[in-house]
Amino acid sequence: MKKTIYLFALLPFLIACNQTEKITDVKETASTENNKILNALLPSMTIVYNEVNYKKQANTEWTKGVDSLFMANLNKDILNSNIPLYEAASGEYIIEDRIKTDANKVRSNIRKDGEISAIYFTEAWSFDSTNYKLDKKVLKWSPVISYYKSVGNKISSEKTKRLLYDVTTSFEGNEKLIASNITYEINFNSKLKTNDWLNLEKLATLVINPVLEGKHKAYDFFDKTPIKLDDIKINLGFGADSMEEEDPVTGEFKWLYITRDMRLDQVKAYIFVEDWYMDTKTFAIRKQIKTIAPIRLYYKYYSENASVCKKIVFAVDM
Repeated sequence: MKKTIYLFALLPFLIACNQTEKITDVKETASTENNKILNALLPSMTIVYNEVNYKKQANTEWTKGVDSLFMANLNKDILNSNIPLYEAASGEYIIEDRIKTDANKVRSNIRKDGEISAIYFTEAWSFDSTNYKLDKKVLKWSPVISYYKSVGNKISSEKTKRLLYDVTTSFEGNEKLIASNITYEINFNSKLKTNDWLNLEKLATLVINPVLEGKHKAYDFFDKTPIKLDDIKINLGFGADSMEEEDPVTGEFKWLYITRDMRLDQVKAYIFVEDWYMDTKTFAIRKQIKTIAPIRLYYKYYSENASVCKKIVFAVDM
């Protein structure tokens, strides 16, 4: 049965990468204590899904994606190579259920009016709390093609996204740097169940607490200057509010002071700055995380309307 995967809202998804052990059953790997990976995030590696857009697809000022022309040429090289390709499947990573495809079939699926707009990653994440290091191991990756879908005689106003194929190869030959300082945001503030294995509060604790404790230096993401501890706390929601309230007995007005605690539970997005490497023979991708910046998502209320606001807590090198 042909598995055609359409992607309508992948931006909240994620990526991940670490270690070289073969993963055959993710559920078992993520729950067993008998693992070879020093990982404070979970007992073992955590599977994360994410989509990284290209430069011209950027939605935020801090996004710096891969050049779309480079990815179009890379796709041609892959289709002219002998590496195995598999039908793309999003969601749970099950290596045994892969279905092979071929270059001719992929070419027929590429619409003339379409363009490769992003890369969809399936990754395994692990956090080494001793060395303060988050690692991502790319288990597989897929080019994302975007196009306007025809409905009867009309063309849809929004683009449809579809995965072309899966690349699940490993490193065998020489690797080369294909992109430096790739900068993108992963937003987990979504009801989608794809990344449920990732414990967001645990990740926030592992990234933020060592900085609050003075073990690692952090800086402002934009101006790169050192950031004060008090400013970090404010960025995390710490503060005090005052309000005047009438005493129901005496009728006198009194000032009440309410202290707000830091909200690590609201840290549900991250900016990553990475270098990407590729095997020249197998097209496997490796990511080297250089900087991570946690983002706090919170609501501000204007009259009866509420909007989600973002606050970059700090940036820290890894």
